[in-house]
Amino acid sequence: MISFDINSPNTYRRTLRIHANDPAEAFANLSLRLINRFLQNTAQESIPERETRAMLREVWAVAAQEGFPEPLPSKESGEPGEMSTEDRRAWADKILAKEEWQAYRERLLPPFQQLFAALLLPEFKKCRLSYKEKDESGSCQRQDPEHNRNRICGSHCADCPYWVELSPEQNEKLLRKSWPPENLSDFIDQQDLFLPEDFRVLRHFLYMNRRFG
Repeated sequence: MISFDINSPNTYRRTLRIHANDPAEAFANLSLRLINRFLQNTAQESIPERETRAMLREVWAVAAQEGFPEPLPSKESGEPGEMSTEDRRAWADKILAKEEWQAYRERLLPPFQQLFAALLLPEFKKCRLSYKEKDESGSCQRQDPEHNRNRICGSHCADCPYWVELSPEQNEKLLRKSWPPENLSDFIDQQDLFLPEDFRVLRHFLYMNRRFG
């Protein structure tokens, strides 16, 4: 089971208090961990924390201007949303094209685009199953460690309902069951690449903010 009640406004208020009662600050703090992990996984130079936080607050501001999705009513299933690469790139470039941050564009464009997917795609209940989808060769890109180094959300989509519906233990069992036996050691040895729990923490916050923010 999930360790705390993400459907409680009290949980949201307690979470906000940790982050100066500021949703933008909470988002920046939680996303900072993801950005640092991404840069480390892709062997890229780190970025000063103050600069990263400022840019992440801008990510939040751009998403808020676009409009956060409404919470999915409990009796509805919803439908997976679509978001073009062009839109995600354009939103990211509203931040990274600024003169003071242009030097970070190449490093931060991929994770910022993924953050916009998490922020702006609508909720739904039936997973796309992309985490185990195979191509014509019979392999699954989402189970490739090198591919996942470039993903802040691991094998799941940024908007996958499993981030909020499953506990870490349940999610680990689900992915492990989908893994080819011959490659299972990749999942066991590099689980943080495929199932990053810091991303689940962010998704929990976004879920609560849509309901109680």
